[in-house]
Amino acid sequence: MKWPMLLRRGTIYYHRQVVPLALRPLLSGRKEFWKSLRTSDLEEAKALSLRAGQEVARLFRSFPVRTMLGSQNRDA
Repeated sequence: MKWPMLLRRGTIYYHRQVVPLALRPLLSGRKEFWKSLRTSDLEEAKALSLRAGQEVARLFRSFPVRTMLGSQNRDA
């Protein structure tokens, strides 16, 4: 299984996730969300990356996307 969201910088693993276009204005234009997993062990990093991905997905769902999409449709 590939782990595209799991990256290593030096000896420490990080979870990286792309911010959806609709949410970027709400997150100061951030294109990616990075979180240090604070481990150099690959197997532990895989488990922590899954958990981090769920946390980031929960964060993304908490934003009022429907409101933003509605305002974009009116401008078109």
